Amino acid sequence: GWIGFRKNINTILEGESAILNVRENAASVNELMRKVTRDYDEAVGIMTDAGISSDQVFKASQLMMLNQRVSNNVNKVLVGGEGTVQAADRMAKDADYLQASVNAMLEGDKARGISKVRDSDARDILGGIASLLKTVRGKVNAISERSDVLINVQDAAGNVTKNSDALIDSSTKLMDSYSAAADGRISPYIGIIFG
Repeated sequence: GWIGFRKNINTILEGESAILNVRENAASVNELMRKVTRDYDEAVGIMTDAGISSDQVFKASQLMMLNQRVSNNVNKVLVGGEGTVQAADRMAKDADYLQASVNAMLEGDKARGISKVRDSDARDILGGIASLLKTVRGKVNAISERSDVLINVQDAAGNVTKNSDALIDSSTKLMDSYSAAADGRISPYIGIIFG
């Protein structure tokens, strides 16, 4: 009843700052990822024009798809539901992979089959992307750390919605009972006064 309702309301109110923080970080991640995608596109164009191997260009192009997946998972976390924790995990792993891939392009990584990009213009852009991804990773961490709070708030909101009709019905019945009791007390007095 009312005690569970109040507990759910308290959970929602206590989670307000976490929700606002997640929304702010999510908006920032989405904005940064759009910039990263534009920069990747520019870097891939420069790499193509510079005659860098098609394999290297293909690997760089694949990272643009991963950017979109990070944004998609950020949005899944915001929407909530059953896949929230998994979306937060994938988002963090993808952000790590992106950052490691850019670093591999800058430094070279034989194990991953990524050669060091030598074109100075492409390297400048990749360096900027690495910096952006470092910021993204920090914001992704902040979102992931609060995903449990989001789940609790979403569950509480669902419970409030689910139980509110029953509580309104109970309140209406209680008011009707008070009204009926009051009508029963007033009527004998009116009879005596006018009687």
